[in-house]
Amino acid sequence: MAKPAKIFIHGLRRLLLPFGYRVVKESASLCFENLLGRMLAARGGLTFVQVGANDGRLNDSLYPFLCRHRARVEGLVVEPLPDVFSRLCRTYRRFPRVKPVNLAIHNSESRMKLYRVSPAAAGKLPRWTSGIASFRSDHHCLSRLSSEHIVAQEVDCVSLEELLGRHGLDRLDLLQIDAEGYDAEILFALDFRRLAPSVIRFEHGLSQKIMNRAEFSRLVRFLDDGGYQVFLEKQNAVAYRVVEFLDFLIPEPGNSPAGTA
Repeated sequence: MAKPAKIFIHGLRRLLLPFGYRVVKESASLCFENLLGRMLAARGGLTFVQVGANDGRLNDSLYPFLCRHRARVEGLVVEPLPDVFSRLCRTYRRFPRVKPVNLAIHNSESRMKLYRVSPAAAGKLPRWTSGIASFRSDHHCLSRLSSEHIVAQEVDCVSLEELLGRHGLDRLDLLQIDAEGYDAEILFALDFRRLAPSVIRFEHGLSQKIMNRAEFSRLVRFLDDGGYQVFLEKQNAVAYRVVEFLDFLIPEPGNSPAGTA
């Protein structure tokens, strides 16, 4: 039986989330949110792309930030599965500057099979299982899901570069990726001379072996060569271009740091 304190906190989270607020433990890291807040304060607005947006709410730390700053933040939320995409559209129906896109990101293919939990089985499984759709046919095993619940569904794909071109985006303040095992491939395809997002957030899932240590280390070196500093969260990693943050992370003498939004 759940403790009264946990029931209260869960209810409070559900109540406050639509207004852009989250309840977190005092020790929780807010580095990612702080970076976004400082960028927004310094630049007056942000442009982002979120790959693997799911329904816009499930385990989504970006959604509260967008709720608070919907007038100053614009971008694309990308989700390939049609039924999940419908929920994503409902989430962002009152966000005129956020555009849902019904595609998957793949570096080379225009059609791919995604292995996802069957919609027919969704009601029998925890809600988080809707977020494990992957190009890898055995990806569900990492979450200890039975193969009987997994179906293959073909989806349309574009490269990240093509997606940005279609929507006239030549720069990004934030690139957030949750592609269930395809994150590294998307990032390795970036040419930082042409596109260097100020902040990149991606899923490493090291504890679940979504990404292995060798692949993660290679990716960190790649980002380091591109001028990024990387720090770890429990399931994700955040990379930021150091040179772009010097002015408001380490202000020059006599200048006050830019405040957070």
